[in-house]
Amino acid sequence: MKEFLIIFFTQIVFGHFLQCITCVIWLSVFDKNRLNKKLFWILSLSLTVSTYLVRLLPIRFGIHTLLSIIFVVLISIWMLQISVNKSVFIGLGATLLITISEILSYLIFVLIIGEENFKIINGVESLYRYVAGDVGALIFFTFVVSFYWYKKKRKRDKI
Repeated sequence: MKEFLIIFFTQIVFGHFLQCITCVIWLSVFDKNRLNKKLFWILSLSLTVSTYLVRLLPIRFGIHTLLSIIFVVLISIWMLQISVNKSVFIGLGATLLITISEILSYLIFVLIIGEENFKIINGVESLYRYVAGDVGALIFFTFVVSFYWYKKKRKRDKI
């Protein structure tokens, strides 16, 4: 039971929640209006719950990704009043960055522990499997926050 709770906590907080917070930061990079704290947390929690529920569905993983993109697009249109085209661009951009981040995470793990050990860890429902995914979420967070600060600094320099 203890291991289950640790895995659940790791998966939800460091996996889904961090990734969803990062998606909201990514949305705010392209939103002209400044995102207030209350809306930030509402968006983050909405995305976390929706993506977690989608991942619980007994469907293929690629379908999970598509449904999550649709949630990002719908939430950005509905709550932030971002145009449909821009919302789709933002959703696809976030998905691309998440994919790149997870590839980098897996490459790092393969370099550190070797391909065979990584295959063993990745095939078992264990804490190590979720930690590998969490590293991808941290890389995604680093990319997005760096881009956010770069864009903010560039905007400030223009003034």
